[in-house]
Amino acid sequence: VSGQMTLGDGEVRLRHALATVMGRVWYRGEATRTMLLTTTRYTGSEFGRTLLLFPGGQWTLREYGEAASYESHETVTRRVPLLGEGFLLPIWLEDSRVRETVEDIRLLDFEQMLAAATDEAVANALFIIPEDARVVDQSSGYSIDGDGTLTVEVFVETEEEISVEAPFTP
Repeated sequence: VSGQMTLGDGEVRLRHALATVMGRVWYRGEATRTMLLTTTRYTGSEFGRTLLLFPGGQWTLREYGEAASYESHETVTRRVPLLGEGFLLPIWLEDSRVRETVEDIRLLDFEQMLAAATDEAVANALFIIPEDARVVDQSSGYSIDGDGTLTVEVFVETEEEISVEAPFTP
C-alpha cells in the first residue's frame, strides 16, 4: 500500500507498507444431463434393391422385401463403378437398403441423474477455485426444461487474498 501524507507544516511524507487484502469471492459450477434417453431400434422390416446404372437408364438386378412407406427409416446406399469414369459409357452397381426404425424414449432415474450432475457441477466449480482459498459457504439448485434437460448450478463462496502487488508510485 502506497500513500502520501501532508503534515501541518506542508512537508510531504511518502509511506509504503505491505498489506494483504482478503475478500469474499463467489464461483459458479454448472452441469447438465438429459433426463430422456432416446434409442433407435430396427423393426426388421427392410426393403432393398440392386441396380445396374448406365447413362440414360437403369436395370433392376434384384429386389427384396416389401416396398413400403415407413414412418421412420434409415437408408443406406452404396455405389461402385464397374467401368471407370474415363470410359465412353460409365456403368455403376448400386445397392440401396431402407430399414424401418422405431425410437424408444424412456425417462432416466431422477435421483441418479441429480447426483451425477451435482458431482460434476461441484467439480467444475472447484476446478477454478485457487488452492489457497478457504470455502466459507456453498449452495446449489436445479431446474428441468421442457426438453427434459436437468441443469444443476453450484455456487461456492470463498475467502481468499485479492490483493495485487503494484509498484511504488509517489
